[in-house]
Amino acid sequence: MPNKEKDGRKVLVGFLKGFGLAGTKEAKPVLETIWDTEQKRAAYHVSDGSRGTREVASKAGYGSKSTIEVLWKKWRRLGLGESYPVMGGGERFRRSFDLEDFEIEVPKSVRAKDNQSTAESFEVRNDDKEKPEVQ
Repeated sequence: MPNKEKDGRKVLVGFLKGFGLAGTKEAKPVLETIWDTEQKRAAYHVSDGSRGTREVASKAGYGSKSTIEVLWKKWRRLGLGESYPVMGGGERFRRSFDLEDFEIEVPKSVRAKDNQSTAESFEVRNDDKEKPEVQ
């Protein structure tokens, strides 16, 4: 198992213990109160460490990057992710686990498959030797 996966499991176990929860089924209702809107779930999902506050705010449908800063601070305090410095003096947030780990639905607007470019999708179809349908 890769180190990243082991680290994620350690964080998950620590989170569950910190809230006095025995397993993920008990954690789901608690997490649903934290991610109580589609926007918050979207923001957490796209907070993978590769995006700044402006991009996360845009993808999640928030009008202000300051809202994302507040959410990141809250999630970090709860042990749901970690922040790290980036060049230029800012910080980024990396979520500790996927929403799907707790059977929490990722909003369609930010699902990875929905964010693929048309070119990537076309290449996959061509690799499968499918011909485009002509109407």
